[in-house]
Amino acid sequence: MCRQLVRLEVQLVAIERPDGLLVERLLEAGLRVLALHPNQVAAARPRFRASGGKSDRFDAFVLCELARTDHHRFRVLEPDSDETKLIWRKRCQARADGFSPVSCGCSAQGAAGLTGCATRGQTHIRGLVPQDRVSS
Repeated sequence: MCRQLVRLEVQLVAIERPDGLLVERLLEAGLRVLALHPNQVAAARPRFRASGGKSDRFDAFVLCELARTDHHRFRVLEPDSDETKLIWRKRCQARADGFSPVSCGCSAQGAAGLTGCATRGQTHIRGLVPQDRVSS
């Protein structure tokens, strides 16, 4: 899909979700992506139709029109930096290794890697602590 959008020289893509695999792929393809909140789309529906229910097809039309006419009102998403991608990869790996995304509250957390927690003697990644050390 991304290749087809690039081939068709699409300048801007409007979407109701600001994250996820699709957004990552669109950004990696060099496309500009607008993330609109679903409430923004709902509020714009009456502008394009006097009455009627919600439909995915009509919401797609509204998204396209908002991108075309009001793009200056919305935030264009930026691709994640390499450092941010590294943090997310380490976080996902930590979850797979049995860590939980709960902050221990210390200031010894490094920017993008495992660090020792001086206050509690734990190892964590940006607020990830082992699940067996998480208090309920």
